[in-house]
Amino acid sequence: MWGGGATNAAYPDPVASAPILYLAQSVAAPTEYAGLTKENSSYAGPAIRAVRNDNGAQQDIGFVGKNLDDAALTSFLSGTTGLVTTAYGQMGVTNFTQATTANMPLLSKDTDGIWKIDISGGSRWLESSSTAFKTAKAHCFMVAKRPYFGQSGSGAAGYTDPVECCLFAYGPSGDYKTNGRFGLGYLDLGTGPQLPQNASTVTYAAQGYPGECRMGKWSIHDLDCNTLELRIDKDVMLAAGSSVDITYPATTKLTLGADNGAAHPWAGSIRGFAFYGSVLTSTLRDQVTDFLTDNSSLGVVRLSKTGATTAKLPGFTWSPVLDTTWFTTTTDAQGVQWVNQHGSYPWSCWIANNVTNGKPLVRFETRNGDNDFIITSANRTERSSPNALILPGQVRFMFAQFMIEGPFQDQSGCVWSDIFQVHWDDNSALPNDPDMYGVSVLNNTFQAFTQSAEPAPGDFTSMGSPQTLLADTWYAMLLKITFDSNRTSGRSDGFELWFGQNGTTLTKIVNQVGVPIYDTSAINAYLKQGNYRGTGNGTNLAQIIANHTLTATDISSYVTTQPALPTHP
Repeated sequence: MWGGGATNAAYPDPVASAPILYLAQSVAAPTEYAGLTKENSSYAGPAIRAVRNDNGAQQDIGFVGKNLDDAALTSFLSGTTGLVTTAYGQMGVTNFTQATTANMPLLSKDTDGIWKIDISGGSRWLESSSTAFKTAKAHCFMVAKRPYFGQSGSGAAGYTDPVECCLFAYGPSGDYKTNGRFGLGYLDLGTGPQLPQNASTVTYAAQGYPGECRMGKWSIHDLDCNTLELRIDKDVMLAAGSSVDITYPATTKLTLGADNGAAHPWAGSIRGFAFYGSVLTSTLRDQVTDFLTDNSSLGVVRLSKTGATTAKLPGFTWSPVLDTTWFTTTTDAQGVQWVNQHGSYPWSCWIANNVTNGKPLVRFETRNGDNDFIITSANRTERSSPNALILPGQVRFMFAQFMIEGPFQDQSGCVWSDIFQVHWDDNSALPNDPDMYGVSVLNNTFQAFTQSAEPAPGDFTSMGSPQTLLADTWYAMLLKITFDSNRTSGRSDGFELWFGQNGTTLTKIVNQVGVPIYDTSAINAYLKQGNYRGTGNGTNLAQIIANHTLTATDISSYVTTQPALPTHP
């Protein structure tokens, strides 16, 4: 795998005396392996051959212990930037090379201080023509980082993210989707992973955009090329199909960072590739990923996942919502219509399927690096309700019961972390002010807010004082919105909010009545539920919601007596 951390003699590694572990000896020896961490104890050669970008000078760079020789590479590239012309195979089967300077991947340190092979910014790749990859069974692991992509294909950190890219592929020259024998690529904005198999491509649009999770984060892509089961950091993104043996034409290449001919270069960076010409058990696959995560300087941070829902709500069973079409409408048990707005990962949105008392129960989870793809590239898993509206001149009650799953995680790196919204409809007059009502759970507190374009766009107003939240505890909130038909400066709006633990008498924490609150230019607003977080988030968030509604019916009685929570057999 590619990846090498720095060591400094002035600051010795406190665990330097611990035995060094290698993938080949500790878990399973791959057919071939190349990278900036040493993963075969018997290998005595260099990691890569580096190239100075200013004068073309070349030098082999080896290892210090397990990691890339940081001092040697830093010294060699002093005063210039670096390229890589060779990544040496540590099992002695083949090397991955690139002879054309313009197509050589870049060498640089990522923000975590670890070296990376950067494939972005043009047609850059490494390749091997070895016949050792012509096996009927094939299994691949790749450590990679994909930048966030934004609107119009503009990615973060200066990257331009193409519509389609290829992480690795084996086959003859040409488009990996039509010529590849095996490989892995991604097509953004609605199509998802592209998995060539014997010169035809299987796409998984119906299962969402699973290849795009962990955007902006180092992760391990694990592909069974025979069953096309795809895992990322051990999470099963695409379920296994029937096993198909791989067959091969006479002339093939294995390319890393693009397909053969670089028609679809990878948008991001890579730190390693391991190939196994055999069937790996499910347990062994996860052991390889665990080893590379925990025992190698590859920059892969283990996900601190939220607790399993079966532990939080025992007895309920769940169906994941895997829907790539945002504007597909479904109706819950209360008659509320919902439209999906999430990345459709296996964990994004679950609906309880064994509720016995007709109460809607839904779970949302966002994980580090999730991407909503369509709007802002933020961490988002939401549903909106096109038929739950509030218009000028109306009074509406919004009610919900919810639970934040624990244990709570550090949110110090979060930009924002919202869980409920009454969202202004698409209105050009309010482009920066999306929420008539919202709830922030940043730093594990409940904070209601509203946003207004007056007096200035983007104004964010906290409503009431923050309320401390407990993990794995049911809460209830009741909001009364008065939306005056008079949208002039003399308007008389209302924002009344009751909140507390479910099953208790709720406390009124906001009481603003008869004052101008909402925008004069506002047309209408609609109900939303789920998680919406900024791209800077470093932790996960999961919540469970019951009995969420926006209604004209006066449900003030819910202050003292909340409706029953969902039940199961």
